[in-house]
Amino acid sequence: GNFKRQRLQVLKEWRATKAGGLPKPLPAVAAPSPPAGAPPDLVMQQLPGAAAGNVAAGEPRPCSKSPPKALATLEWFSGPKSYRNFALARGFLSREDIEAIHAAAHHPSVTEINDRKGYLAFKHRVWRFEAQLRVLYPSLYTRLYELMARADVEKWKRLFKKSRKKKRVYPEIEYIVYDVAEMGEPCFIEPHVDNKSAVTLVALLSDPHEFVGGGNCFRRAEGKEGHRQVNLQQGDAAVFRGEKLLHWITPVTEGRRVILQIELSRV
Repeated sequence: GNFKRQRLQVLKEWRATKAGGLPKPLPAVAAPSPPAGAPPDLVMQQLPGAAAGNVAAGEPRPCSKSPPKALATLEWFSGPKSYRNFALARGFLSREDIEAIHAAAHHPSVTEINDRKGYLAFKHRVWRFEAQLRVLYPSLYTRLYELMARADVEKWKRLFKKSRKKKRVYPEIEYIVYDVAEMGEPCFIEPHVDNKSAVTLVALLSDPHEFVGGGNCFRRAEGKEGHRQVNLQQGDAAVFRGEKLLHWITPVTEGRRVILQIELSRV
């Protein structure tokens, strides 16, 4: 149908860009070898009192002792159709928030997954940890959900429609690593949509100086050619209609890029 034609067109443009010339790499970045079965560069931490495989047994560490954070500003990139709108919350995650996300993703109970569709081309590794983040850092978990819900209320109104038969959504929280040294080649994900994700959030956990490439791309606002690209800074979050808006990243050609991704799934 129409969506399939649109996706094929964007894929054609993306592949031409990928083949035509990748960003100039930085000088070699030293990367220590990762521990077996875990994302590299971060230390696996056993939380006090926690038994492997038992999140509830761990004592949560507070994300921050600071006063409650001010409401984040949503910067909108709009189009004539609401599903093509996406928002940026710049600096939404503090350094303490980012450290908490790393810690939750490295809890001993977290395991690597491989649930991408067979037709989707990508080069990265993924760990699911929604239960761990919710139990260990509930205030951060709530803030992330509230940001997504506020974006939905402002532009899409997909989460709380009274007419919806399925009124519940289920958060799927992923820790995604694009590591060129580990993979031995550029890392990427091609243009795609997130199946059944009413709202998706992507936040950059790495310092942008640690990698080359990795720009977040979204389908054009209107017209027949081109796309929109934003280069997130550490702690920035992008919120969009995952199941409707085509999105991808430019290839990561050097270094290591780590993101948090949350999908509010109807499945």
